[in-house]
Amino acid sequence: MPPFSLLLQIDGDLTDWLIHAAATTDAQRAAMTQLLASRAEFDRRLNFLVAYRLQMAAANLPAETAQLGQAAARMRAVQRTIDDLQDVLATVTTAVAVAAKFASVVA
Repeated sequence: MPPFSLLLQIDGDLTDWLIHAAATTDAQRAAMTQLLASRAEFDRRLNFLVAYRLQMAAANLPAETAQLGQAAARMRAVQRTIDDLQDVLATVTTAVAVAAKFASVVA
């Protein structure tokens, strides 16, 4: 799957997870706050890449594309519960880093 499509898939799965997961403890709420901050950064990078999606398709970053594919698969596999908060946070952190790499190449 092309990198841009993987980023959109992660974004959609993350939105779905956020709708279904509910924090019940202070630690979960703190982690959820961190996740929402990461999501804001991810969305900022994704919005930037929308303008460069044709250049992104031509970018040859096989390691980053593979890393993004793994992150998308992890995001797709998590349960839509708060129990997977740390996995979701790690996945979004990976997606932000890969999106930043693509942004640095295409801009």
